[in-house]
Amino acid sequence: MKDLRRPMHLEVTVDGESRSYDTALAFVAKNALQLETLGLDGGEAVRAGHFALFVAHAQKPLALVGAALRLALGRVAHGRDFDMVISDEIEIAPRPSRRLVAYDGEKARMRGPFHLRVRPESLLVVVPRKVGAAEGRSS
Repeated sequence: MKDLRRPMHLEVTVDGESRSYDTALAFVAKNALQLETLGLDGGEAVRAGHFALFVAHAQKPLALVGAALRLALGRVAHGRDFDMVISDEIEIAPRPSRRLVAYDGEKARMRGPFHLRVRPESLLVVVPRKVGAAEGRSS
């Protein structure tokens, strides 16, 4: 909770352009279904392989709770409650640089800047061959 009492300052760089934010929360999405379930924009861009960065306009806990309630009621608004940035490469430089980061259900203190880059086709999936497929037999 200590981290929420003071807004964090972020320098976000996308396509060589930087923008400053003072915010209580920044969220990077790479799951279109999750965004659509929450009623957030950006699902199509994420489905196309990009990141969606959401930066809350809220700077204090009470304002963040209000935005969370609007989100739960389906009334959160891009531009009013948050800014959204879509890109394949994002750099987030927080001040102070050591921040509490939540990822995949875990959380840890990490030192920024944080570099996010989409790496198309970088996941190699190995599946076992069907028994009998090697000899050309059908199973």
